[in-house]
Amino acid sequence: MTTGGPAVEARDLGKTYRVGWRRSPVEALTGVSLSLGRGEVLGILGPNGSGKTTLLKLLLGFVRPTAGSAETLGLPAGSAAARARIGFLPEEPGLPGGLTPREALDLHGRLLGHAREARRRATSESLARLGAAPLADRPCRTLSRGQARRVALARALLGAPDLLLLDEPTAALDPLFERDLATLLAERRSAGAAVLLCSHLHGEVERLCDRLAVLWGGRLLRVGPAAELLADPNGLLVRARRLPAGAAEEVAAALRARGAEEPSVRSAPRAIADLLDEILREQGRERGTAP
Repeated sequence: MTTGGPAVEARDLGKTYRVGWRRSPVEALTGVSLSLGRGEVLGILGPNGSGKTTLLKLLLGFVRPTAGSAETLGLPAGSAAARARIGFLPEEPGLPGGLTPREALDLHGRLLGHAREARRRATSESLARLGAAPLADRPCRTLSRGQARRVALARALLGAPDLLLLDEPTAALDPLFERDLATLLAERRSAGAAVLLCSHLHGEVERLCDRLAVLWGGRLLRVGPAAELLADPNGLLVRARRLPAGAAEEVAAALRARGAEEPSVRSAPRAIADLLDEILREQGRERGTAP
């Protein structure tokens, strides 16, 4: 792990939105304080709407906080100097449909200030590393969701950034590539880069992260080593409704439990992680108590 201070430092970070005609503002993030060391992979875990994407937007300077402050790589969050050293993978790839992946990455390299030959070489290497070289000269609008995801991740890795911010990195990717992603993150960590990974899939962050931070309702509930949080003996209660036919029985059997219309399982967090991943794969709807 390299020295030089944390890669991310957030202090009492908060963001409040006013939505439509609502009289009361929506608190998307409230009093979040966390630190990410260089050479570390930190997973932000929480359900949809918990504030994960808002946190990334604040660290990138896409929105301004209504409370607190944040620094990335020792610089004010959102500053041009900090952004030039950050690789960002958004939840939606956002590739320009009229360009090819090669052109899109070359444009990104130009915006980063890379010289022509350097960005050409980096573009080819990054696409090849993500298995996207065969897609390099196809229009981005013709790519499948999974293919676009690979290209967007290749763009995030362009120039070997010191900090990676990844929003749902394995969405639409095949299981084989999830294994490759773990290798890729290990390489960046060993090079001293820091990674902040947001996900609602418990199994994903368990495999990829050194530490976990749990967001719930815009508040940071717990932060600690992944093994420690997932070994918590207190347990959780999760109920799932409206699963496809047969899914409830399959999940219940996997956890040696029995369910009816609303199957529920009380178990250790590792078992709950398996349950939630199965529910999400089956496109069900889940409810859970906060840890």
